[in-house]
Amino acid sequence: QLTLDVSNRPAGVPTIGSMTASVVSGLGIGASDVHYAGIESLNVLLGQGADTFTIASTAVGTATTLNTGAGNDLVTVVSTSGVSSINTGAGADTVTVQGTGAAATIDTGSENDTVNVRAIGAALTLATGTGDDTVNVGSTAGLLAGIVGPLTLDTGAGNDTFNVDNSGD
Repeated sequence: QLTLDVSNRPAGVPTIGSMTASVVSGLGIGASDVHYAGIESLNVLLGQGADTFTIASTAVGTATTLNTGAGNDLVTVVSTSGVSSINTGAGADTVTVQGTGAAATIDTGSENDTVNVRAIGAALTLATGTGDDTVNVGSTAGLLAGIVGPLTLDTGAGNDTFNVDNSGD
């Protein structure tokens, strides 16, 4: 199995990065991006700061894992074409899912997290762990038309809030 690990773990330093189905960029890796193709696993490991990361797309046939580490992280998933796992760890994290085309798993770990599920085209499994978490389902226009895949939710411990917004239909 061919695996690519991209890691940026400075202690307490915020990291900004993004990825597409063939490029990982930002993350303080300098002027060059990391280009990839034909791999089976891609692991992106961020540091202990307040990280911001955008998954613009993932590659078909590549299992992608994003570990943001501790810190108040902001993750946006625009689309996926390969199986994806997102683990945000400790911190008050916000994850926004704008679309999925392949199965995805999100684990927000501990503390008070927010997950916004705007659209999914494939199975999404969401575990919010401990803390008082909020899960919002529906587009910013109050539509559920983009929720066409199954959503499995494990809210774990804490006083969690689950909102479904269909006010625009």
